[in-house]
Amino acid sequence: MYRILSCLAFEHDPWLVLVAAFMCVLGSITAMRVFQRAQATGGSERVIWLGTAALAGGCAVWSTHFIAILAYKTPVDIHFDIQRTLLSLIIAIALSGAGFTLAAAGGKWRLALGGSTLGYGVAIMHYVGMSGLVLPGLISWDTALVIASIVSSAIFATAALFASRRMQGDRGLLAAAGLLVLGIVALHFTAMSAVTLTPDPARIVAPSAISDDVLAIGVVMASLMIFSLALLCVIFDRRLGERKVEEARRLKSLADAAVEGLLIVENEIIRDANASFEALLGYSVAEVTGRKLELIRTTGRKTLASLDDNCPTEVDLIAKSGKVVPAEIVVRRIGLQGMTSRVYAIRDLSERRAAEKRIHHMAYHDLLTGLPNRARLAEVLRERLDAAERSGGQLALLALDLDRFKQVNDIFGHHAGDALLRNLASAMSAALRPTEMLARIGGDEFVVVQSGVVQPEGAQDLAERLIAAVCRDVDVDGNTFRAATSIGIAVFPRDGRDVDTLHPNADAALYRAKQDGRGAYRFFEPEMDLRLRERRAMQAEMRDALPRGEFCLHYQPQAETATGVVSGFEALLRWESPKRGSVQPSEFVPLAEENGLIVELGEFVLRTACAEAVTWANPLTVAVNLSPVQFEHGDLPALVRQVLAETGLDPKRLELEITEGVLIHDFARALKVLEEIKALGVCIAMDDFGTGYSSLAYLQAFPFDRIKIDRSFVASLDGNRQSEAIIRAIVGLGRGLNVPITAEGVETEEQHAFLAALDCTDIQGFLIGKPEPIGNFRALVGLKKAAQKVA
Repeated sequence: MYRILSCLAFEHDPWLVLVAAFMCVLGSITAMRVFQRAQATGGSERVIWLGTAALAGGCAVWSTHFIAILAYKTPVDIHFDIQRTLLSLIIAIALSGAGFTLAAAGGKWRLALGGSTLGYGVAIMHYVGMSGLVLPGLISWDTALVIASIVSSAIFATAALFASRRMQGDRGLLAAAGLLVLGIVALHFTAMSAVTLTPDPARIVAPSAISDDVLAIGVVMASLMIFSLALLCVIFDRRLGERKVEEARRLKSLADAAVEGLLIVENEIIRDANASFEALLGYSVAEVTGRKLELIRTTGRKTLASLDDNCPTEVDLIAKSGKVVPAEIVVRRIGLQGMTSRVYAIRDLSERRAAEKRIHHMAYHDLLTGLPNRARLAEVLRERLDAAERSGGQLALLALDLDRFKQVNDIFGHHAGDALLRNLASAMSAALRPTEMLARIGGDEFVVVQSGVVQPEGAQDLAERLIAAVCRDVDVDGNTFRAATSIGIAVFPRDGRDVDTLHPNADAALYRAKQDGRGAYRFFEPEMDLRLRERRAMQAEMRDALPRGEFCLHYQPQAETATGVVSGFEALLRWESPKRGSVQPSEFVPLAEENGLIVELGEFVLRTACAEAVTWANPLTVAVNLSPVQFEHGDLPALVRQVLAETGLDPKRLELEITEGVLIHDFARALKVLEEIKALGVCIAMDDFGTGYSSLAYLQAFPFDRIKIDRSFVASLDGNRQSEAIIRAIVGLGRGLNVPITAEGVETEEQHAFLAALDCTDIQGFLIGKPEPIGNFRALVGLKKAAQKVA
């Protein structure tokens, strides 16, 4: 160590040593700064920065070395071999680049290898440069000091790269540059202290050797290179700083664009907030910055400071105006400028809470009228029944629906029906008192619960108020309807002690009110329950009757009016019940349409009629009635196509009869279904023509293959000029449209003669034949084989 200090103090020019030290420090800082940039980038950009770091580091080491050489006091004049001098510069740049490249790849071992490469590069550069010294004398080396110089260079260079990677910012830069400077200085002065020069006048300096003045020019150029790179780094750092400011501004803009309000809190002090927070609670950013977090108050015991990290919590915040704002808050911890801060993300729940209220209202209220629905009715009824049970009080349940409401829908459409429901619901609600609740449970069905009054007087008064509110002329979209309602009443505890008993009993009383002429109310009586149970029992028996084979078809013949020749049959469904005997269609068909069984029965009729007709030797037509319910459920065209394919019946022999009700419910859909069926080759007939309100419009919209005059007009022919005129008009309409006309219900020769005189195409009725099993018409159809029964 003494030898090294002696070399530094007595064998070097102190001013040039300071210049060398300055160049070493400046070059090391420049090289390490550029190396830091290289670590933060990738791809081709990293390659450029690594090349720049190699150039800065190599030139810094080389300049420092040769400035120090020029500062070395020797007893003889020193010259330099130009080739070895340039080779030392190339080695310094190349090995600096290799060391930086290895270290930039990351990893502890790569850092160590890169640092060793950089340190050895500095040492190799030094000794190659020293080998280029040309002087009249001999150079000898102290081996121990040479080894010490190389090892110290590698150690300090490795430590410098580790400091650059592990320490961030300017702190890491200064530590890395300082270690690199120590490594270069330690190498140079340890190596120089290992040198012993022995003058030898016999050695002649070669003419090609360059002088120290020329070397000084090279050193100046290398120094200028370092200064240029240092200036480049300063400019880049400034631009990077401006970019950081712009990035911070951009991040602030992004934070302000966030839907959630954001608060950055450090040690319970608010450091920043975004625009959404300001809009949410009314506090400006300036008002909250630097203030304690307790400035933001809540309605409950939970404070913002007490909220757990990473756990979404719903809290009601108090805005600056005093308004309560429901919010969901999530707290995250982040590192910001060397400090750990808490970020509060505040999401406004006002819209969600409002949506939840709307959803809750929708779940318990009818969308059309806004009245409580079936679910809400069940809750209220249970609560009031429990209260009446405890107090020994009474309660009335009123079931009501609107009279002839279906006709409004059929004639004027569902839009008018909906408007009428809203109008009447509002009128009934206005007639109620605080202890009475009106609910809509579906369609035109309503239920009213009345409690807290003496029964049955209270229910009677309520029913009269409701009838007065409903039974009036109502104007809807320019059309005037005469509204009316029927009401059934059941009283707790007389008519039942629970919902499952009271509601059916009120329905039974409603059914009785309708039977008694509508526009009236009836209290439940025990025999009503028997009638209701009978209807339900019939529905249950009817559902089991189909698989048991209790349903069958009868056929009524249709004949040409002029000749009386049978042209076809209409298939009519019959129920032969072992328990009830022969049940009329007028009894079971409405019940089947109520519970949806009509769809299965309709398919049974279609399959059986087609399979039966195939067995006829005489290819007569077979007509099958379709219910409106069949159009609303399933794929009717696909069913007809399948039945025709399975039975092999010629589509031209099948005639499907529809009533106006099919078209009224959903005209566009029904028209599309009829067009698909007609495309199969099947004939479509309009049944019961003349009894509806829009028949002519339907004839214009769809090319029916047949029109059937309703039996009510034929039955009243005797002396009824209006019926005669209607029939003449319908037959004339058919003649004009070139559509065959069939008159139903022909029972007398006089009716037959009248229709024949009009050239009515076909007739059907008891005069031609009553509905009977097809076996009774064997002579007419000429059965080829026994009729097949289709389940």
